[in-house]
Amino acid sequence: MITYQGISKIFENGETFILRRHDDKSGLNFHSAVEIIYIKSGRLEVNLNGATFVASEGDIVVVNPTTLHGYSKVTNALDYYFLMISDEFLEQNNLYDKDSYFSPLVKSEKLNQIYQDIIDEYECKNERYETAINGLIISMFVMLNREYKTVKLDEFNRYNKTTQMVRLAIYYISEHYKEKINVCEIANNLHFSKSYLSHAFKEITGYSIIEYVNLLKCHNAKALLLDGHTASEVSNELGFSDLSYFTRIFKKVMGVTPSDVKKS
Repeated sequence: MITYQGISKIFENGETFILRRHDDKSGLNFHSAVEIIYIKSGRLEVNLNGATFVASEGDIVVVNPTTLHGYSKVTNALDYYFLMISDEFLEQNNLYDKDSYFSPLVKSEKLNQIYQDIIDEYECKNERYETAINGLIISMFVMLNREYKTVKLDEFNRYNKTTQMVRLAIYYISEHYKEKINVCEIANNLHFSKSYLSHAFKEITGYSIIEYVNLLKCHNAKALLLDGHTASEVSNELGFSDLSYFTRIFKKVMGVTPSDVKKS
């Protein structure tokens, strides 16, 4: 499922950074924070605005703000970290210019060591480890600004019109998926051609717009069902025309019926 992550949802507790370890694929998403991936072992296919490349052990991937991105496993054995840094922290320390664009794939022993130091501090959690990590992040971005700032390449351009259109569509759907929306309505509200938007959305995300709307509805439906709501209540809440249609779409998308979810 593709998601738009607002800053308030990512850094809801006022953190300056978020560090996570991962060993699987990641669905397409985008946000205004800078995200930095470190491949500890294995190989990872990276999708940035519809363009793909493979990152291997020791590589660092920089996801520039608002880039539509996702990851797929190339090898079964995979271990990688992702580090997200808040806009506010970068701006306060003059580390990121809105016109900045960092190279998406970086090979650097120095940056690898800084990233590993961040991981060590985070996992050991010694006294004032967060302050230590903030200092290491500053060092990381000083190096990125000095050595890895680049001109915007078309395939990774965060201002690319097509990917910007798809991001706007995803954001619109995330705000209106509970309503009975259709492709024409989305295209009209965003002032794009229906056929152009449909083709671009499928090409970049792998989903048709309707498939994505139903995917978003069904994932949220499952959460509501597990929270104790009836199938009828969920159907009405999420804008399905009737209960039987909701049940049919839910089974198609999720592989189980709403009643199966309730039983589990």
